[in-house]
Parts: sequence; C-alpha cells; structure tokens
Amino acid sequence: MITGTDVSLSFKRSEQELKVLDSISFEIPKGRITAFIGKSGAGKTSLLRCCASLTEGYTGSIVHDKTEVRLLSPVERAKHIGFVFQQFHLFPHMTVVQNCIAPQVYTGRLSEEDAEKEALRLLKLVGLESCAELYPDNLSGGQKQRAAIARALMADPELLLLRSEEH
Repeated sequence: MITGTDVSLSFKRSEQELKVLDSISFEIPKGRITAFIGKSGAGKTSLLRCCASLTEGYTGSIVHDKTEVRLLSPVERAKHIGFVFQQFHLFPHMTVVQNCIAPQVYTGRLSEEDAEKEALRLLKLVGLESCAELYPDNLSGGQKQRAAIARALMADPELLLLRSEEH
C-alpha cells in the first residue's frame, strides 16, 4: 500500500511561487491499479515523482509499506518502486533485451544468463518477444513504452509508477 497525506509541492519561478500540489491525500491498496487523471499542468507527474522520491522539497508524507519514501536510499527505492518515464529513456545503442538486462547485470542482482531468461519472459508478457533483438529506433511509441515497462518489471518492484502521454 502507498498513502499520501497532505502532500504539497511548490517551485519558485522568477519572483513568484508556483504551487504544484496543494495538500493532496490518497490511499492506494496493494494490488490496485489507480490512475491520476487531470488536465495538463495539474501536477500528476509531480505527484508520481514525489511517490518515487525523485523530487525533493515536498511537504506532507508519502508512505510505502510503512516507510516514508523520502527516507529510502536510492538502492532501496529501486528495489521497491519502479518508475516508467513518459520518454521511456531506453538506451539507443542497446537492443530491447539488452535494455532490460543491463540494469540487473550492472547492479549484480542477476547473472547475465538469468537476466536474459527473465527479460525474455517479461518481453513475452508485454507482447514484445519478437522485438527482443531490435533497437529502440526500430520500435513504435507503444512498443517503446512496453519495453520500458518490461525493463522496470525486471527489478520486481512492489510498486510500479507509470507516466503516460494523454491520448
């Protein structure tokens, strides 16, 4: 479960303070799929970034599994919380399967052989097994998004946050 209590976030622009989030509270039970919906500039991405502890300076509390997310080290955060950015951030010089494998092998979490097996399983799950050896430039936007989701799932996160473009 993840809960947010009175989450607020402001940025200083020029001489003016811009309040992006104003006392937002929410509770998302484990296993539930939840969408934050709103117009452009409403703070959806800022809220997700706070939930992933990728934005500093917010007030209030965001708790995942009884731990305040801002207290997690980057390594602990990566073990518990996955995040797929709107631009996906796939490495252009690596194939889809290499994009999935690299973080796990680099961190020593999985051997290259185990990482490849898991990557192929996840790529099949998201319908991309036939694209495993393609480079990101050869994928459609939706395929890139599914590749980024498979890469995020490689870490087996308890919580997966996704930022998607409005269609």
